[in-house]
Amino acid sequence: MVAEDFSRKPQSWQIGNSRPPLNFLSQIHWCQATTTLQQTVSGSTDTELNFLFSLSAITQLAGIAAYFDQYCIYAVTISATPGPNQGAGGTYGILCTALDYDNNANLGSLPSVQSYNSAINSVLNAGQSVQRFLQPCVAPALYGGSSFNAYGIARTWVDSASPTTPHYGYRSYYRFATTGFTMDYTISYIFGFRNSF
Repeated sequence: MVAEDFSRKPQSWQIGNSRPPLNFLSQIHWCQATTTLQQTVSGSTDTELNFLFSLSAITQLAGIAAYFDQYCIYAVTISATPGPNQGAGGTYGILCTALDYDNNANLGSLPSVQSYNSAINSVLNAGQSVQRFLQPCVAPALYGGSSFNAYGIARTWVDSASPTTPHYGYRSYYRFATTGFTMDYTISYIFGFRNSF
């Protein structure tokens, strides 16, 4: 059962009293978009899969983004569900997930991912999903005087001319099961768009 169905009402198709707000040229416009993908998890060795997020990952928003000066990725929900598995007893092994707001390079070991204070270990079972919610961050350049020193961590608006800007980030590490399988990911974004009038 989907609980929201009990409170969902049909939309009115009449314009009625609906009208643009007085400040609609400068207000923030919100939308939700979802994408899906599959990744292969090895049955003979550990598998590390890390994700960053970007506006360009949602192709249907390219036309919409062109109407705005700036965008933000306000939040992301990522759901990982194991696909069919032929292993003994249907076991999928152990999945460790963590949130990392400034890097998505592979760490190479389960203890390294488990060292994050956001790390969660899950024993995967058939039909089970592991969901994580995060508010992604970008890595702005930091300068000392006139020279570049390092990258920072920030939640900020991004120029719509830069839709590939990486937003960090999700980590996952799979302790291998008896056979390989596919992991189905559903990634839901909440985007904000605005103009700088």
